[in-house]
Amino acid sequence: MSEEFRLCLQHLCNTDAAMAFRIDKVAAREALKPRHEPYWQRIRKGCYLGYRKKGVAGAGAWIARYRDDATGERSIHSLGAIDDRPEGERFDVAREAAEEWFRHMGDGGTSKAKTVEDACRDYVEHLRASGRRKAADDADGRFRRFVNEAVRFA
Repeated sequence: MSEEFRLCLQHLCNTDAAMAFRIDKVAAREALKPRHEPYWQRIRKGCYLGYRKKGVAGAGAWIARYRDDATGERSIHSLGAIDDRPEGERFDVAREAAEEWFRHMGDGGTSKAKTVEDACRDYVEHLRASGRRKAADDADGRFRRFVNEAVRFA
């Protein structure tokens, strides 16, 4: 083994990336050092639950990370502090919320925010694709008058 390879391997073994952190127990989360990068725990292939410890005291933030096998695209979704629940329940609640989001992403969902205007446009496109041109024209006109124009004057 070359000296360069040995030093590289030693560096990798001594970094947080190579270490497994437990975030499922309150005591384990309390022992973590505050940092911006979340501590990740693997749920299954491509699905991770993260905990970002903000400070010495107070609730941290929970984050879900998903990697699409087909495209390799990664998405991150904030789950919030979940500080309305007792500390002993927060991991389970965060995991349930993450699992729901993983299902959404696995079913072809997106993590990008949609506006009301986007939803209206998608509906009109759906009507046109379904061969309902008259209904699409009617809906498009109504959306332009009552939704899109109303937003501009707000």
